[in-house]
Amino acid sequence: MFYPDEVIEEVRQSNDIVAVISEYVRLSQRGNSYSGLCPFHKEKTPSFHVNRDKQIYHCFGCNAGGNVISFIMQIENFSFVEAVKYLAGKAGITLPEAEMSKEAMDKIKQKEVLAKINVEAARYFYKCLKSEHGKVAKGYLDKRMLNEDIRKRFGIGYAVNSRDSLYKYLKNKGFDEKLVEITGLIIKNQNGYHDRFWNRVMFPIFDVHDKIIGFGGRIIDKGEPKYLNSPESDIFNKRFNLYGLNYARKSRKQEFLIVEGYMDVIALHQAGFTNAVASLGTALTREQALLIRRYVTDAILIYDSDNAGTMAILRAIPILKAAGITVKILQVTDAKDPDEYINNFGVEAFGSLVQNSMDYTDFQMKIVKKQFNTDKHEERLKAVRKMIEYANEIDNELEKQMYMQKISEEFGVDNKIVSEQAIKNKVSLKTSKKQIQKVEKIGEQTVSEIYKKRERILLSFMISGKEFFDQAIDLIGDEVFLVDLHKSILKRIKNMYIISKKVEEAQLINYFPDLEEQKKVNNIISEIELFSEKEHDKILKEQLKVISNKIIDSKIEGITNKIKDCDSLEKDNLERELAGWLSKKLQVKKQIK
Repeated sequence: MFYPDEVIEEVRQSNDIVAVISEYVRLSQRGNSYSGLCPFHKEKTPSFHVNRDKQIYHCFGCNAGGNVISFIMQIENFSFVEAVKYLAGKAGITLPEAEMSKEAMDKIKQKEVLAKINVEAARYFYKCLKSEHGKVAKGYLDKRMLNEDIRKRFGIGYAVNSRDSLYKYLKNKGFDEKLVEITGLIIKNQNGYHDRFWNRVMFPIFDVHDKIIGFGGRIIDKGEPKYLNSPESDIFNKRFNLYGLNYARKSRKQEFLIVEGYMDVIALHQAGFTNAVASLGTALTREQALLIRRYVTDAILIYDSDNAGTMAILRAIPILKAAGITVKILQVTDAKDPDEYINNFGVEAFGSLVQNSMDYTDFQMKIVKKQFNTDKHEERLKAVRKMIEYANEIDNELEKQMYMQKISEEFGVDNKIVSEQAIKNKVSLKTSKKQIQKVEKIGEQTVSEIYKKRERILLSFMISGKEFFDQAIDLIGDEVFLVDLHKSILKRIKNMYIISKKVEEAQLINYFPDLEEQKKVNNIISEIELFSEKEHDKILKEQLKVISNKIIDSKIEGITNKIKDCDSLEKDNLERELAGWLSKKLQVKKQIK
């Protein structure tokens, strides 16, 4: 374990799970149980539940679950140690030096060094912008009318027109060139190392906790690519981050303005629109949409009005809608981007555009009418079909009905026919999905998986009460499980029963620092909830019967095979052992009827 068990438990107990999760999810209370929309997957009705008594959470939709440490690991993309440190900080707890394997310690230290390298690189770029070498870059920023305060706030810098200046600088600072290469700041070829970025205005990329995780660079002269980003690394994953989010999340605005690039974000923040964010050189991802939903429920897409911008908006709408975000669209037509519009017409004029952003349904309708010549019968049919496709992407039934009413009015098609066609399309889509799922499920239903399920059910009973635990141990002994994880859980709960006569579910999860294992442990804890109390005795006996017979039969088979190839002295011992297991089999049969 990275920290002593008692320290981890102190951190967990000092952070009420409801209070922590409420910072990310809107929870509704029913008694001592809470529910809300899961922050980890798409859903329209709440399947995410938090149990204050047990201090655990579980989503019945995607099986996410665990204790407060698990939640922070999953929602913030933290390691176990990072989550414990974060929660300790919230509770004002001073942590001792972490105890961990050399491999785990090396990995954490490496991430810390990578972060330091990025900070040092950002300082270097910032100094270069201020130096004589940065005249051209400063001229570009002056032309974009970015003031000194905003440049400093976003840490804007300059990579000089040299192939190895940053490499030499970081090497002189004592950083290992192999670690610098991992950050993506330098590249190795047959001639050695050289800088990835040169003659570019540099934009440090911050995560939500204000740590520099990567860089984006805009070329000063003509050339391609216009923008160049850091490659993904141990500390930088584009799908899970948004440029400007570290500031936008503190804006206390009701919506985010989602724009295309670094300069758009910076210009809008300078103009007072501190709720602007941008994806990082890629199309908006599901993970970014879920990240946005942590902080706001509304978003306005402000992309270019060219074909690429329009297609990007159409792709982003269903992703944001699936995350439960209300979407509006703003395409600036009297300027090339929001920055130019503000410079030409002023902040108030742009604010008015934001206030009058187009509903996403109107935008889709507008684009479809441009794509198809609705004066022609065949083209009109294609337009209606396309609009029905968009309607079927909507989960909320009332919203969907209003959308189909709009289709009916716009194209003069009876609303009943529109609804019938939408149902046909959806049924067809569901049928194809079910066929795929059926094939997948057939492949999963192997004996081993069914047996693992039985082990999980039995283990869930053993966790829920000492009487179930004792019943299983008395019957089978410690050799109850075949799955390694189940063996580890048994070892932990056995110690907990010896010490305190009960199992604290949230504490049990602490012993498994891997997030995937935490989810599995949490799911095992929840297995018993699938059965009513009246079924408990029957279900428990069924699992005990199958599992005990499996263990005993495997022992008998193993001993029988050994007897065939042994000398007479060893044979006598094995036959006595065999007789013991045969007797055990009869005992189990009598006890479980």
